[in-house]
Amino acid sequence: MTLSAHPSVGVLSDYASGALHTAPGVVVLAHLQFCPCCQGAVQTFEEVGGALLYAAPPERIGLAALGRVLKGIEDVNPVHARAGSRRRTREFSRRVVGVELGARRFMGPGRWLVTLRASQRRDWRLYMLRALAGPQRSAWPGAAVVCVLNGGFRRGGRTYRVGDFAAFPLGSRPRLAVITGGALVALVAAKRSWVAR
Repeated sequence: MTLSAHPSVGVLSDYASGALHTAPGVVVLAHLQFCPCCQGAVQTFEEVGGALLYAAPPERIGLAALGRVLKGIEDVNPVHARAGSRRRTREFSRRVVGVELGARRFMGPGRWLVTLRASQRRDWRLYMLRALAGPQRSAWPGAAVVCVLNGGFRRGGRTYRVGDFAAFPLGSRPRLAVITGGALVALVAAKRSWVAR
């Protein structure tokens, strides 16, 4: 599979260092499942970061701080489903744990949106979108990063297909047309809530 759209070097570096917020990190992770080239870049960033840490002089750490660090390492599932919730928590990968599926929201014929809860922070939101072929009435909400899981879409003169990663800046209001050949299914991390139109 040949991919035509990838995360920037800065996004891959932030992902490798853990500086990227969880929601766009899940979208980058989805792209990595399709892209050996970006996997190699992330591995290189991780190796360089590890070498820098190894070469750094040792620092003293208090016992209480060490205990908190060790507890965080042992915590297998840092994001828990709410008590009494019947939804299953799905693990997208060993690197992103505790993605909880929200309710499916109908947005028109053949079109729905599911909110994925991957973080307690409110500044990013994570969605799974499904839409049938044709022009779509609404755009991505605000700044957004997208990974196509099925089908594809066109924006302007560019076409995004399975595995492709797209980043849209705040204020770009990118409208899209889903291409024929199957429904579009995409992971979308957005800086604000999706408002159906």
